[in-house]
Amino acid sequence: MIYVLQRSTAPSLILLGHFLLASSYLTDEFGITGIIISATCIAVGVLFSLPTKIYLTIMLMKMEEKTSSTSKS
Repeated sequence: MIYVLQRSTAPSLILLGHFLLASSYLTDEFGITGIIISATCIAVGVLFSLPTKIYLTIMLMKMEEKTSSTSKS
């Protein structure tokens, strides 16, 4: 359940942070605080995406190990 939550939340937070930075409303209205809010959304999104990337890297390494051991035999 947590994996699914992280998988869908991370890109959403990254895109939300980018949208908030790209739109001039938040940065004009709140100034530095608006930029910090946007950067925080991006940072939390990247933080949530790390476990997924680590999991996929480990799965890829296992698949490559199986493939290389099969081709050596």
